[in-house]
Amino acid sequence: GQAAFTDDVNMKRQLHIMCSEEREHLKICHGRLDELGAKGSIFNGLWYLSSFTLGALAGLTQKRYGAGFIEETEKQVSRHLDDSIDKLPVPDLRSREMLGYIKEDEAKHEKKAIEMGSEDIPNVAKESMHLLSKIMKKITYYI
Repeated sequence: GQAAFTDDVNMKRQLHIMCSEEREHLKICHGRLDELGAKGSIFNGLWYLSSFTLGALAGLTQKRYGAGFIEETEKQVSRHLDDSIDKLPVPDLRSREMLGYIKEDEAKHEKKAIEMGSEDIPNVAKESMHLLSKIMKKITYYI
């Protein structure tokens, strides 16, 4: 969503690169779920829509908070990945490796956001993002 609404050419280019990598992460995760005989969440479409909407709002803030939104998103995703890795069964090395690879990419995205001049987003935005992710995780876990 952010790439669709920003008019910063450099930001748009970087976002398209990051989006391509995020699509690769989704392929990796879906592939692993297939290997395990599991299915993704029935809410994936809703999660995409909420993510797109948050990104669009960040894109509308233009350069001021655009890179900051990316940085904060990547920080929160990294914490979520750490939590997921910690919950994996010890022998599931393949899933650990895959999530570790994804975490490395997320760290690169965070670093790129800082290089683009990331400005800290307001705490209310950080807290709202965190709350939304907690709700999404709970719903996905129980349904």
